[in-house]
Amino acid sequence: REEVAARKSYQLLSKINRYPVGTEQLLPRPVRPEKSHHSKQLALKAGERDGAGYTEFGFRMSFHSLEDNELGFLRGAQINIASMRLRHNEEEGLFLQQLDFADIFSLTPRTTFFDPLSWRIRGGLERAYRDKKDRLVAHISGGGGYAWNLTKGGMVYTLLTGRLEGNSVFKNSVEPALGAAAGFLLHNDFGTGRLELRGEKFTGGTESTQLEYEQNLVLARDHAIKVSFKREWYSHKQLSEVGLSYQFYF
Repeated sequence: REEVAARKSYQLLSKINRYPVGTEQLLPRPVRPEKSHHSKQLALKAGERDGAGYTEFGFRMSFHSLEDNELGFLRGAQINIASMRLRHNEEEGLFLQQLDFADIFSLTPRTTFFDPLSWRIRGGLERAYRDKKDRLVAHISGGGGYAWNLTKGGMVYTLLTGRLEGNSVFKNSVEPALGAAAGFLLHNDFGTGRLELRGEKFTGGTESTQLEYEQNLVLARDHAIKVSFKREWYSHKQLSEVGLSYQFYF
């Protein structure tokens, strides 16, 4: 019996010895936050809206947008605090295009074991097409929904949205709206692109639908170019906007 056990042990050790020596598998290390782009941003943009050309200056106090270079940041997380855009065209001269006090967007994909909620909240002033022209309105907008990983670098999301807006042309000075949004966020070697379709309807009857695409092209750690396109549909009006901007982070 001892001879049989010894023979089997020898055979087992011989077979084990034939296997190659295991090598340690090195996992890729994420980029450290201090190696990512800086949080403040300056942007210079030129474009065309509804057939009229414009130039634009933008400033963001902090921190990171979904389309920014993701290295060093959590994918799907956006935190923008105190961002402003000043626009100039021949018809109106210089004016405030947008002022966001905060714009936070959290996209966390669902998995087999986890079912997190994706959400967004944004508030401030912005120009929106109301009563046959672009007007500066105050708003608080937000929504909640779900996101899913579609490919290695691609994520889709859907949100149910709400908006509270105040302006001088509504039947009531402040009106709520309900809507929905769906989008696709794609990360690749040269940048990040985001496509989003959204629509909403106010209690006073105003409706809008917007299709927007933005592609960020990373040039260096603190330099990028962004290409944007937007198509908007309203009750008696359709318009398009295109733009090209240079972004510097510091």
